[in-house]
Amino acid sequence: MKCQEHVDTKAFTGRGIRHELRQAHAKLDTVEQDMRALAAASKAVAGAQLYLMLHQRHATGYVFLRWREVSGRKRHLSWDEGATRYQSYAEPLRSWYAQLARQAMEANARHLQVRKACRSLQARASASEMRLYARPVPP
Repeated sequence: MKCQEHVDTKAFTGRGIRHELRQAHAKLDTVEQDMRALAAASKAVAGAQLYLMLHQRHATGYVFLRWREVSGRKRHLSWDEGATRYQSYAEPLRSWYAQLARQAMEANARHLQVRKACRSLQARASASEMRLYARPVPP
């Protein structure tokens, strides 16, 4: 039994599970910031019929981008419905929307990948956590 609290195995070298977990969470934050930037860029287009909306499932923390209508009921659109909408735009705007859609789908995939890495690192960190028990005090 050790008398010190369990710490990261490589605390002074910057390596270990907890360090990797912090890096993964920072990467997740970066991906979410990129997603917010994509959503803001799509909302800045004047006269567009659709824009990217950032959604978050509060139960799981899953964050994702999807198309949304500007007018009417502001309903959500699938990627295919969004593609048919921006295909009717003039060429510079059409190619910009196609690139934006590709970037949004890549950001969604990257977010899922980083979340999966965070979950596995969290499971490894909690499995390797050493429990501390009180040392018996002699009478």
